[in-house]
Amino acid sequence: VDMSHIKKLWLRGESLPVDNLTAALAEIKARVPAAAIVVDIGNCADNSSAFKTHGPRLSCVLSQDQIRTLPQRAAELAQQLAKQGVSALSFEARFYPQVREHFEQQPGVVFHLHSDKGVAELQHATYWLDPRVKTVAFDYHSLFQLPTRTAPKKYAAQKLPRP
Repeated sequence: VDMSHIKKLWLRGESLPVDNLTAALAEIKARVPAAAIVVDIGNCADNSSAFKTHGPRLSCVLSQDQIRTLPQRAAELAQQLAKQGVSALSFEARFYPQVREHFEQQPGVVFHLHSDKGVAELQHATYWLDPRVKTVAFDYHSLFQLPTRTAPKKYAAQKLPRP
């Protein structure tokens, strides 16, 4: 199957086989352009070194609790992301205003959002014109859903043209 046309492949780090990570990522990179691969490493406190050595772009999930403490911890979290080689944050779209405010001074950090809105509503969202928002993922049921070991939440990431 030719997968060279894929623009973004968002992988959940916790679903990749840790014992065989090198082989798993090598197989994926053989089919998909390396620049298209984003690995979501889960919680921002997790150790990302296992993924960093393999070259994909890394993103971490900001939990609701972490977002609540951003006023006190934003600078510390930004330093941690830089140290870990993480260039993106993943979080629920409803928290966009708070995260944007606290990461205004870190222009190298981009955002991947999870939204419960439909595609038509996304074009009216406040984050739509922000160039730091690289992905908006939303719930989507597919007849071709692949089976997974951990049955993660189903998302379809779509890069839509901006006005």
